[in-house]
Amino acid sequence: MEGTVPAWPNRRLKADVVKAWVLLEMAGFREGQEADLLSRMTLSHKRIWLSRRLYREHHGGRMSEEEPIVFVECTRDDADGAVLAELRSHFSRAVGLGADLAGTLEVHFKDENSAGSAVRREWFSLVSEAFLAPSAALLTSPDLGFSVRTAPLAPGSEEQRLIDYELLGRFLGLALLQQITVGVRLHPSICRLLLRNNETWDWVDQDVIDLDALFFKHKVQYVLANDVEPLCLDFTDVLEDCNAEQQSSSSEPHVEARVELVPSGADVAVTEENKHEFVKRVCEWRLFGSVRKQVDAMLKGLHAAVPSHIMAELALLIQPSDLADMLAGEAEIDVRDWERNSQTAGGLRRRSATFRWFWKAVRSFTPKEREQLLQFVTGSRRPPVGGFAQLQGFNGGVHKFTLCAAHQGADSLPRAHACICTIDLPEYTSYESLRSSVHIALSMGSVGFDDAAVAAGDANSDDEGEGGS
Repeated sequence: MEGTVPAWPNRRLKADVVKAWVLLEMAGFREGQEADLLSRMTLSHKRIWLSRRLYREHHGGRMSEEEPIVFVECTRDDADGAVLAELRSHFSRAVGLGADLAGTLEVHFKDENSAGSAVRREWFSLVSEAFLAPSAALLTSPDLGFSVRTAPLAPGSEEQRLIDYELLGRFLGLALLQQITVGVRLHPSICRLLLRNNETWDWVDQDVIDLDALFFKHKVQYVLANDVEPLCLDFTDVLEDCNAEQQSSSSEPHVEARVELVPSGADVAVTEENKHEFVKRVCEWRLFGSVRKQVDAMLKGLHAAVPSHIMAELALLIQPSDLADMLAGEAEIDVRDWERNSQTAGGLRRRSATFRWFWKAVRSFTPKEREQLLQFVTGSRRPPVGGFAQLQGFNGGVHKFTLCAAHQGADSLPRAHACICTIDLPEYTSYESLRSSVHIALSMGSVGFDDAAVAAGDANSDDEGEGGS
């Protein structure tokens, strides 16, 4: 019928909510359309939405002759905290991570020739490790290494530490802007504070259990269930828990720094009458007070890339654990998902022995070795949220993990084109030969992506399609 507007998306086409959102953004949303599309997005879709929302925020409709560049020149050697020291220097000079984060990111490792998408992803992995390093004393894990939250601020170190947390916030914001997976998996309690602009909430016992189950069992529940008079407690809490390993590693008796939960708390004894108030205060300190200044600093840095009003929009769309996944990717590498979302090239076939042996080798590797292999071939140690179907290649575009037939001699080491997530596999005379060669390559490849190293015989390769990666 003349004048009838066809349904969108076309019912004969496969639904693609992100493409529909992009097209309608250009054409103009009708009332309720944007909200409807957002409600149908998966978390990986929302990650893409956020990146595009940020681009629109930072660039709008402005046209410029030259796109601004965020240029980072960095060291690969993190001896004595060199990477973090370098970031501090950049920040003080308003360059690199301290510059306007909205431009095109270019990363260059000193004394190396490679550049491109994989080098950028590797830089994010390297900087993640610098922030996580025990010597940095910035992040601590409440759950045996699965996730991290900010460490307590030691007396006398606040000024420098808060700058470091601001740098961490800028780093995480840049990762969201660039849609790059990082190695810092934030605890949901920190993510919740970031999404709430550091506003507290009416906590429940489960919040404390999720933060520290041992603390809840041995302090909160014990105090509430027993007579506190013999415990000689006061209204203070330790600045940082000391484990048995820390105590045994020092010949000097360990003196715990403490924080007062109320004014002159060291002089206020915990009694049967006030122990519920004590529990309330100590839980609020653990959940909120102990991280307040650090999260404020992180938000200051994060907002340089993700303004507060966009964080508020994001908070309506995701849960705190979702933010952790958007930043750090999938918590574990699913080999079945990895193989299912792989493809072949160069004449290699899925039914070939090389293909089957490769995935048999991957299944035999430890979780850490699988991370090394993924970094060797893609530049990142973890797949993005949504799994391997969302793996990023050249300039952030989705690119499947690719096994390509190589033409070098049989049983040679494989080579990687990390910008396009491709590993070149020559012919192998046996499964044992393939496994050994891939294992050597993933070990060597973890040192980085450099043309000069390749020329000298390193297993890793630059990506010719991007002038080196």
